[in-house]
Amino acid sequence: MSLNVNEILGELTKDRKDRVGVSATTLNLVAFVEDAALLGWLKERIDAIAQKHPSRTLVLDATHTDSTHAVHTEAKDVGDTLSTHAEAIELGVAGVSAESLASIVRALTVPNVQTVLCWAGSHLAGDMRFRQLTSIANSLVLDSSRVDATAQTLYELTDWMAGGHHPAVRDLAYMRLGPWQDMIAQFFDEADLAGELASISRVTVAAGSQAEAYYLVGWLASRLQWHARGAAEFCNSQGQIIAVAFEEQGGARRVRRIALESGHSTFTAELQKDSPDLVCLRVEGKKARPQRCAPLHDIDVVSLIEEAILVPDGGNLFRESLATARALLEERGSSS
Repeated sequence: MSLNVNEILGELTKDRKDRVGVSATTLNLVAFVEDAALLGWLKERIDAIAQKHPSRTLVLDATHTDSTHAVHTEAKDVGDTLSTHAEAIELGVAGVSAESLASIVRALTVPNVQTVLCWAGSHLAGDMRFRQLTSIANSLVLDSSRVDATAQTLYELTDWMAGGHHPAVRDLAYMRLGPWQDMIAQFFDEADLAGELASISRVTVAAGSQAEAYYLVGWLASRLQWHARGAAEFCNSQGQIIAVAFEEQGGARRVRRIALESGHSTFTAELQKDSPDLVCLRVEGKKARPQRCAPLHDIDVVSLIEEAILVPDGGNLFRESLATARALLEERGSSS
């Protein structure tokens, strides 16, 4: 291990002009990335959060060797006292073992404050660096569709979580679905239409990434108490079958359309091609309603990460949605 922790800590002190002062740090933000294309993207967003929340940031760059590192401190004089607001450490960690990486992170994080791990590695399963770093963190933030448009990362996440003994988890792929959940709920504000929920027989989701599609179906199924019973179907509490279909459409990490078919009507929420931030809701069939459209209030990534950090527990709804998505993934895996 060529990274010298004492040397790095000494550089932080020099960057503060050798004055210890007072640290306002309330958060350790550890970001691991091993895709050069994601590195700049991730650093920009982490920096934006650090400007708002006093923190020590460690960027673990697995695209560069452990001979490279950089430090930066933001501090100001408050009366006669130096107050440190933010500290950033960027480390090249390519080739560093999982045990050594965990040791470095333990030594460089501020004790007795929350540690958040933002994981942008290629895999979870079988990556000992992931396991070692999550053992240090209080919470894990990841985006299961950022690196891979398939459901592979989501499957690995559910498999890892099933083992228990893990930090609180927030997945941006699930969090960005909030506006869609609100849109779907609007369909059934009327009591007459709410009665159609019990007779839904088919769900179709079109999205550019599979994680969002599985999460959306998982959320809906968990709310309606459906249980996965095949590679592409659920069963409701009355024993009726609900078919599930996924279509790859639209941009990465975006849902394009969801359609729910009941015995009498079809409920569709769909992004408009000429207005990609406008969703139109249609009810067709016996209980048809006039089309109505509304803006899709997408949440920017910085805000999502900030929310994930400030509210590290996704709550029961996230866990239930993930468990339902996992059940469907397992059914698909067993049938392949």
